[in-house]
Amino acid sequence: MNQSGTNSEIAASSVKKNHLPLWLNDLVYDNCIIGTIVIIYLIVGLIVDTIFDNERNINIRFGYNWFDDYLFYFLSFYFFIYLLVKMFYVKKYTKTINWIARDFSNNYLAIERLIGFYLVYSLLNPFFSIFSSIKSHIPLFNYYYADEMLMKIDQFIHFGYHPWELLQPILGLPILTQFLDLSYSIWFYLLFGICLWMAVSRFRRLRLQFFISFFMIWIVLGNVMAILLSSVGPCYYGMVVDGQSPYADLMNYLNAAGYNQGTPLLALQNQKLLWNSFLSGVHLEFGGGISAMPSLHVAIAFLFVLLGMKIHKLLGVIFSYYALLIFLGSVHLGWHYAVDGYVAIVAVFTLWKMSDKILNFFGYPQS
Repeated sequence: MNQSGTNSEIAASSVKKNHLPLWLNDLVYDNCIIGTIVIIYLIVGLIVDTIFDNERNINIRFGYNWFDDYLFYFLSFYFFIYLLVKMFYVKKYTKTINWIARDFSNNYLAIERLIGFYLVYSLLNPFFSIFSSIKSHIPLFNYYYADEMLMKIDQFIHFGYHPWELLQPILGLPILTQFLDLSYSIWFYLLFGICLWMAVSRFRRLRLQFFISFFMIWIVLGNVMAILLSSVGPCYYGMVVDGQSPYADLMNYLNAAGYNQGTPLLALQNQKLLWNSFLSGVHLEFGGGISAMPSLHVAIAFLFVLLGMKIHKLLGVIFSYYALLIFLGSVHLGWHYAVDGYVAIVAVFTLWKMSDKILNFFGYPQS
């Protein structure tokens, strides 16, 4: 019996056994773990709110207007990049435009791909609304206590120096500071762009491994560890720790570097916005809350590295350079202690390996 005949029998047997169309079976298989993680997280968030008599004001939000706009721009950009890549192969392998259309339709317009993409997209809004609510209330769960400890750990492992002091002779030029400030700011666009890219990805196992790791990073690092190691970071150090801040000179430099270019650094504007939100008790709907340990910026940037290495070596190298910029920016711009980034990298690598083990446990095929 030939191979195609064998595959057809297996597929038919699978459909008969599960009483599901093959596309629906694939859809459930590719998304049940992702959906389960997010739904459990949402339920736990609401339970926590109920336990504290709704004092934490943890809300589920199902839409952000700016995010819907971003979806349109992302899909347009993604389709443009897809055409550029495929046109290269058309020239190289003399494929036809009809071949490109069939390839796009088979890989990205299949019903399980479209529903899988929309499923992930629809989960992002409620997930991050719960996350932002919990993060904004960190001081109510465990008031900021760890900054002095983290500062001393940083100083100890860097031979008596604060990490920003070691970086200042290299990065202490306004033009370099502005570059790091811009690199740090575009992280938000990369975050959602890569999420949507992976949501539509045809690499089924890699897509699932990415999203298991992605959601667990926000839950474990961004909520659990952030509460246990509650801290504000160098830029707010003097606000929560008595005495002279060892980061005062850094913040003075950052203020001068911004105004030297005619406008405050984006980092300083966001730091002021978050602190005013904290003082007023009026929490931001998205991206609110103050937490230093561990660094989610570094964590997500390192997740991009692991993802890129799986797809193509060049992409992994590009993401590695970007992750380095994020790590340097997290310290130089006063957001984080260096140890915040070190812990984030180790934790993400662990979660990435764990997600691979989970897929093996459930018998998910290598593909």
